[in-house]
Amino acid sequence: MKWSGIFQITNDSTGADIMIRLFSLRRNFVCGNAIMGGVITLGQMPVHFPDIYDFSFEEFSDRGKIEWSYQLKIVKRYWFWDMFTFDKNLKKKAGKALLVAYFKE
Repeated sequence: MKWSGIFQITNDSTGADIMIRLFSLRRNFVCGNAIMGGVITLGQMPVHFPDIYDFSFEEFSDRGKIEWSYQLKIVKRYWFWDMFTFDKNLKKKAGKALLVAYFKE
């Protein structure tokens, strides 16, 4: 939620118009057959897994409680050369996917 930038997150809820309760990010597993291409080529062929994560939260305001639930599609790439990169922040990628899904509605 922090990485999406949808809400301004604060620790003090006394002046907040909306309070939210976050639920944990749940992963739905996909078929792993694509990894065989990477194994056969010793990691020289990049393999992409279109993982789907379920993200939900409740929004509390003076209007009542609203429940939000999203399926976030985040593609993970497995490749030998990726072990030398350090931009592997799942929370940042999930935040960007949530931002797109939230404003799509």
